[in-house]
Amino acid sequence: MKTESLAKCPCTTCSGKLEFESHQAGQAITCPHCGIETVLFVPYIAPPPVVAPKPIDPALKYCPHCGTIARGHTFTPGSFAIELVLWALLIVPGICYSIWRLSSRTHTACPACNQPGMIPANSPRALQLTARA
Repeated sequence: MKTESLAKCPCTTCSGKLEFESHQAGQAITCPHCGIETVLFVPYIAPPPVVAPKPIDPALKYCPHCGTIARGHTFTPGSFAIELVLWALLIVPGICYSIWRLSSRTHTACPACNQPGMIPANSPRALQLTARA
């Protein structure tokens, strides 16, 4: 003999809890709580809502060296103090040094480990690396 699964529903009149075999859904019965006729039904249970992933700020970068997710800072080689000394003493070397420093400021460095090569945090490679961690 095949056993049916049990289902539960409230009475449509008194909200009393009714338990019945699922094949009886759709049948009219007299409610044992209030005595009024009610129709048995299997209540619909909505699936849990799908939560969209939180969008990643496009300004955030991922460091593949140390795993930091942060806004990178622009790395400028050289020393500001040397630049000031060269400007104060000799104008031409100061100009050359300043041009070199500003033109070589091309990569974003990690604020934690100061390594170049940060990638956008929402790139497929960064998402793959953060999923492993």
